[in-house]
Amino acid sequence: MRFKVFQIMGLIFCFAVASFAISLYMGYVEGTVKDENGNVLQGAGVVLTPASSNSKETTQTTPASCEAKKGSQTAKSGANGLYKYVAVRPGKYSLCYSLEGYETIFKEVEIKQAVTNTFNIVLRKPAAAQTTEP
Repeated sequence: MRFKVFQIMGLIFCFAVASFAISLYMGYVEGTVKDENGNVLQGAGVVLTPASSNSKETTQTTPASCEAKKGSQTAKSGANGLYKYVAVRPGKYSLCYSLEGYETIFKEVEIKQAVTNTFNIVLRKPAAAQTTEP
């Protein structure tokens, strides 16, 4: 009986050490999604995808362009506008932010290990279509 208790304690110790080692290697990602007036936006879609190219931050108005691909992770901003990813491998990624009625934003980021990487974003309403009179 005593031997079995030591075996169980040994397994728990091994899992704790492994979890700690993984947390030292992985990075964490969080941020807040706000509008132009500083109000937090709930329900914004945030897609984290391993980067495939060196593109810069861009804006688009088509919400379908922010789709999850293979290897992507998805999240939604909460009531406080906060989104979060845990245990993300270090490296270059693309973050895509979208919410109906706002422009979609793509941003290339680099995730560093063993720290919380914070990427706040401001979503803007699309510019009103300008009409010209004849």
